[in-house]
Amino acid sequence: MTRLRPVLALMLGLIAAACTNYGPPSQPAPPESFRERPTTPEPAGNRSTPARVALGKALFHDPNLSADRTMSCASCHQPDRAFTDGTPTARGKDGRALTHNTPGLHNIGLATNLFWDGSSPSLEDQALRPIFNPQEMALAPADLMPRIEAQPRYAALFASAFPGEAPGPSAIARALAAYQRTIVSGEAPVDRWLAGDRAALTPEAARGFALFTGRARCATCHAGWAFSDWKRHDIGRADTPNPRVRTPSLREVGRTAPYMHDGRIPTLAAVVDHYSDGAVQRRGAAPTVALSAAEKAELVAFLRSLASEG
Repeated sequence: MTRLRPVLALMLGLIAAACTNYGPPSQPAPPESFRERPTTPEPAGNRSTPARVALGKALFHDPNLSADRTMSCASCHQPDRAFTDGTPTARGKDGRALTHNTPGLHNIGLATNLFWDGSSPSLEDQALRPIFNPQEMALAPADLMPRIEAQPRYAALFASAFPGEAPGPSAIARALAAYQRTIVSGEAPVDRWLAGDRAALTPEAARGFALFTGRARCATCHAGWAFSDWKRHDIGRADTPNPRVRTPSLREVGRTAPYMHDGRIPTLAAVVDHYSDGAVQRRGAAPTVALSAAEKAELVAFLRSLASEG
């Protein structure tokens, strides 16, 4: 047993390091790593054809998919709010407050897992869960197809989207997923700046980018074109039972307040304050990086440059 202790200690250390994801400060993330827009992957069995996207969009906005016919997917994921709802937590059946903030859907087709806890592996898997969840849209699974079949408009939409296939829950999930893969951010000031237009960012925002990719260590988790590694991390919160949550994309982040998985942080400035001054220090948690008031303002200015123009 004595001989095994060093080996056991080493194994535990390796496991802890693998789960931490926060190593010592490293070289700044190279600007080019944020430049290239990736192609949204599609599963072989669900190509996002125009017909499937049209069906998915109709379903996304259809309140008949909720038990009391008052809610659609778009009730929480509102297009004019960057597919969020502007409230700390989403509202479910009978208007009851849920425990989670509505995540934005821009670039969700790049995500490798869904929901704040990362419990769903794909958009196809995720699509029907809010519809059937008794706390959310609360539709009984047995009522899904009768609701669809009662609306004549869907016959032609399904026939075009899935020729030769009878309408069913699987087709509904695939159509919703196909539509959501088309929700992609447009060009933002940061994209023009990365392409060489030095006037696209203010000097303050450009300094914020340098902080974001360097000393502030934001890019440890918010990496790549979507500014997300799509992994789960401990966000250093003492007031939540689930401190490890999925990293959201930061594109459009200036339009998606309030913030965090439970909507408890109202502004971008308060988010920066949390990671600078307020994160709980424990193994595996996001490290605090002390920033001056000017540096915090620079980071916020940069984050606002991630919103699409037009």
